[in-house]
Amino acid sequence: MTDKRPVTLSWSTTGAKRLELRGIQDVTGLAGFQLRVQRTASIELVLTPRSGKPVVRSLKIEVDDRPPRIQSFTADRTFLTDRSPVSLNWSVQGAVRVEITPGVGDVTGRTSIRVTPRQDIVYHLHAVSGLDKQLEAGIEIRVSKQEPRVLAFKALPAMTVSGTQVEIYWKTADADSVSISPGIGRVEIEGQRTVRVAAATKFVITATSYFGVISVANVSVNVLTRTALNPRGTLLAVTQTQLNPSPTKPITASATAGTPFRFP
Repeated sequence: MTDKRPVTLSWSTTGAKRLELRGIQDVTGLAGFQLRVQRTASIELVLTPRSGKPVVRSLKIEVDDRPPRIQSFTADRTFLTDRSPVSLNWSVQGAVRVEITPGVGDVTGRTSIRVTPRQDIVYHLHAVSGLDKQLEAGIEIRVSKQEPRVLAFKALPAMTVSGTQVEIYWKTADADSVSISPGIGRVEIEGQRTVRVAAATKFVITATSYFGVISVANVSVNVLTRTALNPRGTLLAVTQTQLNPSPTKPITASATAGTPFRFP
């Protein structure tokens, strides 16, 4: 016997005045009986005839209360560097229920499963017999703590006039997701985007690995603001707006249209 289902006893008798399962129950007039057995035991059926001595017949019910056997519990990789799934594999005997924790659940009847952990984790295999005897095995999976790389992040031109467009270029490696702020949001792991700037802006790129490790880089765009232009095309003053933690007064310069101007 290997589980908690009741055992069905049956018999055939003649000439019985009384019939009893010794120490269990009077079964006179019955031809069978269901009995729950939790450990190995000898069961005696006692027949008392209308005349003569009682007749006894016995049988032994053996209960296998040993825990199940976990022959193996392995993973095809125990250190992860990317989002490729890990295959967990196992071999179990003598179990009526098998489950894996955390986060997997009941795997009874199976011998493998694929998982995609995002952090270091220990998976536990639980094997349970029909009599609730349990055995457990564990396996640790570790994940990479390496930061993704921002290989390139630039804005062209790096200096422009308010209201004009700027090309943002980027390229990353080992990233699962990439976002750029302000105003752009989630993007591909490499690419380019055209944006319009009205004022000096610091663009920030955030690259995140599948395992949640983050790398950040930034690039600044400075803006030149034209303040006056006379009818002849003479640029009277130009202000250079810069990204500076402690902004100074605007820098001004004068030049004639078609003539380069320089800031002091």
